[in-house]
Amino acid sequence: MSLESQPGEQPEHPQPDITAPERPSPQGPRTTEQILDDYEPVTQGEIVHRLKALSSVGYHVGKDLEVKMGLTEPGSRLWYQDPVHNEIRADPQQLLEKDMDYLRFAMAHEGGHRRVTRDTGISPELMHQPGFAFLFNAVEDPRNNNFILEGYPVLQQNVRHIYEHELGFGESVATQAADTLGQTPRFTLAGQEYIKQWMRDQRGEPIEVDPNLPADVREVVEKTVAAAQSRWWTYPSKAEADGGEATIQAYAASANALLKERIWPEYQKLVAADQQEQMAADACNDMAEQARSGESNGSNAIDVAQLSPEEREELEKAIETRTAELRHAAMHDALTG
Repeated sequence: MSLESQPGEQPEHPQPDITAPERPSPQGPRTTEQILDDYEPVTQGEIVHRLKALSSVGYHVGKDLEVKMGLTEPGSRLWYQDPVHNEIRADPQQLLEKDMDYLRFAMAHEGGHRRVTRDTGISPELMHQPGFAFLFNAVEDPRNNNFILEGYPVLQQNVRHIYEHELGFGESVATQAADTLGQTPRFTLAGQEYIKQWMRDQRGEPIEVDPNLPADVREVVEKTVAAAQSRWWTYPSKAEADGGEATIQAYAASANALLKERIWPEYQKLVAADQQEQMAADACNDMAEQARSGESNGSNAIDVAQLSPEEREELEKAIETRTAELRHAAMHDALTG
């Protein structure tokens, strides 16, 4: 079913089946039509109906009647605004399961990104640095939320949904990263902590970094959270945004300067530490696998246990050199994908 089709009158029976479809993980991005095909026709109609009903919120907050609507993978908990294709995408499973208050906020949030989120002053090279895109989103979401809450006070009553939406985003990214890398990376913990501190700020509570974070993550957040706080309060009012793109760009440039100059230099240390740790783990796994292979097939593979400390260190360096380029590429995909 295409989103362009009209769902029409839904029969009283059967009711839409809101169970998440079971399917293998996709090998690449799927179209909205392909995602809809995971569902039965009645459920497709309900998804399309809800997305169309919510689209007016995206148009209104985003001030753009041309923005398209689409879907992300079912159960991903991901909603996002794609500036390249001018499209807002929603999780179809949440469209079926969440109440309309939550869904209205989620759509308003993406419309807010269309309205005030800009990469002004950020080069494509920097945006594609491992970890930077995640950091940008982690500190831009609070800024966008502040714009929405000030410009559209009716959403204040749904603040609990805002927190739920933000925590869902952080947990989803952390889960994906852990699945890819085998552990929860430092960079995701720091990004989640910025969002949690924004929540404290919204409730009128003092900034207080979680003492249970790993020491290096806590140190980075403590050094940068004041800049993150300044950034999430650097946004145009609704009236200023209505005044035109130049004002929106000017505020974005100021906010992005804080990100580049006061947050990223510290945050990228966590990314580098994650990369180094993963490379070392892969090198050790390679050595262990090589040893197991030698034992199982009786080949002339290196017996690691018989190596001297100097020989083992030399072998580790050789393996690390051989795997570094592939691991860097995999890490880059995990951090920017």
